[in-house]
Amino acid sequence: YATFLEMYARLDMVYRRGAGRGEMEKLVRQMVEHREGFLDRERCLKCVDAGMRKEVLERVKNVKNGSEEAGPRVFILIYPRVVDRLGEMLGNYQNMVSRQDR
Repeated sequence: YATFLEMYARLDMVYRRGAGRGEMEKLVRQMVEHREGFLDRERCLKCVDAGMRKEVLERVKNVKNGSEEAGPRVFILIYPRVVDRLGEMLGNYQNMVSRQDR
């Protein structure tokens, strides 16, 4: 989850800086093809349901064929869910650590 958010933040930063289409497409492709398989059928992020995954993959396809602009918008549908899930995981971890310290 953290890796996805780091890559998303980089994509957003480069987008806001006004990068060219080629660089933006490269960053989108890196996120989709990452070894963690953020959007793979079997290894997809657990907080992303099938409908969301399908919509994001459709946007990626549109970026590849040039009918949609590459940028953070491609992944905006799943971004809030990933942030929420990572926050939940971090909270659980902090609770566990605080119990061990007692």
